[in-house]
Amino acid sequence: MIRSTIHRPIALLAMLTIAAWVLAACSDEDARPAVTGSGATSLAGSGGTGAPPSDPSESTASEVTFPMLPAHARHSTPVTGDVVLDFASWPGNGFPVILAIYADGRVIWHPNQNDLGYLQFRLTPAGVESIRSTVISTGLVDRRGGLEVDAGAQLARLTIDRGDREVFVQWTRSIAFGRMKHEATEAEAQDVVELERFLGDPSAWPLPSALYADPKIKAFVPSGFRFYFDRGKPDLSQLPSPAREVLDAYFPWHEACSIISADQARELVEALAQAGFAPLRNNPVYVDFNIPSRSSGPSNPHLTPALPQDMGCLFNGGR
Repeated sequence: MIRSTIHRPIALLAMLTIAAWVLAACSDEDARPAVTGSGATSLAGSGGTGAPPSDPSESTASEVTFPMLPAHARHSTPVTGDVVLDFASWPGNGFPVILAIYADGRVIWHPNQNDLGYLQFRLTPAGVESIRSTVISTGLVDRRGGLEVDAGAQLARLTIDRGDREVFVQWTRSIAFGRMKHEATEAEAQDVVELERFLGDPSAWPLPSALYADPKIKAFVPSGFRFYFDRGKPDLSQLPSPAREVLDAYFPWHEACSIISADQARELVEALAQAGFAPLRNNPVYVDFNIPSRSSGPSNPHLTPALPQDMGCLFNGGR
């Protein structure tokens, strides 16, 4: 049964603050993440839409830049990490809202804004425990098999470390994702909406200063990228060199690991652009192309940033 204390967003945040104070026994200074200083990034974004160019054929290789792969960028470290809480929701208007909290205190997330990349700040161990305990206290993580709801995201998934086990739960308001095991009660449906709001914006967490190891919001610069394709498999024989060789070397069908390094990703997108294939979507979280396939329609290779929990295969027998 879900505790009545979190049936309203204000109550949820109040409970979080109280729990944080109990865990921290610290100062009375509120230290919400600050967007200041060198290396910080603006939550306002760059003003772009993340939409495909109106006429991709007008772009030339020399004009194409890739916001997801900034030149000479210093990758965020550590490269790998043990995730304590992993959340993703699909509001239905672009790239999903994503949040990952790590045992070392890092909080990495992507807001519901496609023209903005991943952001990060760092909590103390007590801060991580405060957030984890608050989410567990909702009772939603005990609903294995999923919840059907009539509000919130089209689909949301949450994995959380409960100490002795890892628990996965998902909820949806769309039958397109299949029937869930449980139909949410009115209280559960309200909790789902509030939890999505809470996990979707870590910058608004009202935690005391002692629960932040570093409250400054900075850009997360990935060291690797997920590499997939939709629709048909590419017809490499129709690609010019060196795009043919680059794609053949890195394509997912060769390895169990679908993660490629940042250098490999940059080589791949630049080779396709130089071959005359302009990206369809080209923003800080997604790059894709249409190239010749073995079937009637085009093949659609695409890349998205890999988070620290995804990077293990790159170093354990991967590429």
